[in-house]
Parts: sequence; structure tokens; C-alpha cells
Amino acid sequence: MFRTRFLQRLAIALLLVSILLVGIMAVAAATTDRFYVSRIIAWREGDFRDFEKFPSRPVPAGSKRFSFEPAPENPPEYLRTVTYRRDAPDPETPRESMATTLDSAGGTEVTEPLEEFMTETDTTAFLVIRDDALLYEGYFNGYDRESTQTSFSIAKSFLSALIGIAIKEGHIGSVDDPITKYVPELKQPGVDKITIRHLLTMPSGLEYSGEGSGGGPFGDDAKTYYDPNLRELALTVEPEAEPGKRWEYNNYHPLLLGMILERATDRPVATYLSQKIWRPLGMEADGSWSLDSEASGFEKMESGITAGRSTSPSSGAST
Repeated sequence: MFRTRFLQRLAIALLLVSILLVGIMAVAAATTDRFYVSRIIAWREGDFRDFEKFPSRPVPAGSKRFSFEPAPENPPEYLRTVTYRRDAPDPETPRESMATTLDSAGGTEVTEPLEEFMTETDTTAFLVIRDDALLYEGYFNGYDRESTQTSFSIAKSFLSALIGIAIKEGHIGSVDDPITKYVPELKQPGVDKITIRHLLTMPSGLEYSGEGSGGGPFGDDAKTYYDPNLRELALTVEPEAEPGKRWEYNNYHPLLLGMILERATDRPVATYLSQKIWRPLGMEADGSWSLDSEASGFEKMESGITAGRSTSPSSGAST
């Protein structure tokens, strides 16, 4: 009798917990446009299809569009295989792998067909260009030339180029301007010495925790990716070290650079990208730049540029 009652109560408890969890997931999914925690619960880890989740601002191409000639059917010999180390020990520090030569990485040296390697590593596209000509063009894992591709941190390269253009056009004085000249809300000891150059090259000394998956759902990597008001988040930065003394990858840097850029040019960053880079270069396809949210309307400066013939911006945000 006791065992029967216990099992019944356990079943009821598990049912109630399941209903509660389903309810939490439903509420989270319905409020991802407003709440950071909702995004963490509903979206979990980011991936290369996140551009479908965020609203976006269009980056239109111009009327004159450049197209590469097709890559040769038979690529050069050095583009047919790839050699790497399998079962190598994990680096002791996050940065060690960047300074380790292949022959000292440990593990077993493996050579395999390039296309096989690209498929195994979840690569979606791989192109090699030399002297304005395609040497290799390959698509994998269900992607093709028409598919939309997302930039992730390559957006930072576009951003730094836009800063340079804004300086040339006189919107920004110099890379050595203090950031508080453009974002005076940040004026405090330790921050007032940080320059645009520090943000571009990343030795700002600003505090940053949890690079990569080690930061968990409340690390700065997650916050700077998922927060629905990235401008507001960027204004919470705190100094930790003297500027110029310590290099650290920090996703608050592109957020602050984006704020400087939109204030200095008096237009959205995606619009400036279209006007100064996308159209002049003759980009073949329209693009878009993911936004933190419809309400905030700020480009995800650390990532979020997408392009492809199938790109269709999901937001009515103004250009």
C-alpha cells in the first residue's frame, strides 16, 4: 500500500514538474524579444542559423554587382587535401593553440580529402581567392551558392574598416580619440584613458569574463550576444587594468565602437556599411545585419552580418 501511494505521488510530482517546465519554455519562447533570460532558456547556445532568430536591418547591394568567374573544375593539388593533428591534447590556456606549430601540437598527423574534412567540421562554405580569381569554391552540409551565410566575428573586420572610413570623412577625429569624447556617459577614472585604438586592438583593460563556453549563460560572451539592449549593456563596462597593458578578447569593444560610429555618422551602422562598402565594392548579393531587438534596433556589432541570394531581412527596421 505504502509503495503504491509513493509511486502515485512521485508520478504526480513528475507530471507537475513537466507541466512547469513546458510552461517556462513556452513563456520564454514568447518573450525572447524582450528578455535576456528568455533567450538563454529558449535559444540556448548560438549557432550559424541564429540570423533567423534575430530581427535585422537590410544592407542593400548596389545596381552594379561583381561576380567572380567560376573556380576551375580541378583545383590545385594543395587544395585537395588537408593535414592536421587528431587526438592532440587540449591547450593549457585558451590562447596556447594560437601559438602552437603543427609539429608540436601532439596527437597523430592525419591527411584526408579537403571536402571530407570540411563536412566533418560542419563547414558550410570554403572559398580561396588569389589575384581576384577563385581558386576553389566549395559548399557543404546542405549549403550551396544561393544559401545565406553569417559572418560571426568577421563583422568586426567590417566594423574596423567603417571606423577608418569615418575618420577619413571627418566624422571621427582619430583612433587616438578617447572613447568618452563620443560616449560621455562612460566618464570615470580608468575609462577616460581608453581610446578608439584600444577598442580596435583590444588592450582596453575593461573587465570581461567568460570567454567562450566557459562563461556559462551569465558570462560576458553570452550577454554581449543575447542581450536585447546592447547599448545599455555596453554602458555597464568597468575598468580592470590600465589601458594598453593587457590584451584580452572582449566583445564589449565592438559594441562601444558601434555606438561611436552611429553617433559620429548620425545613421545606423548597417546603413553606413551599405553606403561605404557594400555598394561601392559591388557586392553580388544583398545583406543584412542582425539587431539586438526590434525595440532597441542596434546592430549586433560583434557578429551578425549575413549575405546570400536567399537573404531576406526579418525586420522592418529603417535603413
